[in-house]
Amino acid sequence: MGYSAQGFGKFGFYEIFKDVYRGIAGKNAKKYQALGFAVSSASAEFIADTLLCPWEALKVKMQTSDPGQFPLKTAKGIEVIKSAEGINGFYKGLSPLWARQIPYTVVKFVAFEKIVQ
Repeated sequence: MGYSAQGFGKFGFYEIFKDVYRGIAGKNAKKYQALGFAVSSASAEFIADTLLCPWEALKVKMQTSDPGQFPLKTAKGIEVIKSAEGINGFYKGLSPLWARQIPYTVVKFVAFEKIVQ
């Protein structure tokens, strides 16, 4: 679920943001095309990671907790994190995720677009 949400956010919003930022640039869109790709991909990854982070938090808890110390069922795991840490418990890893994924995604999409051209 989490990775499909991230993929939707990354690829879907990238295409949307390309159109939005192209519209903002107006007649300068071609001149600043690479910058547009970079800003579009960074914006999309920001959203994608926000969608992914709760699922990553749950997955990490399930994988790293001692056996029997954390539920292995999704709904119960969500309930445990929410009751113990609140909504913030699902987003503790968001800043490191952004720090890793945003630069990677910018390079990936700008390179892809330049290669396609």
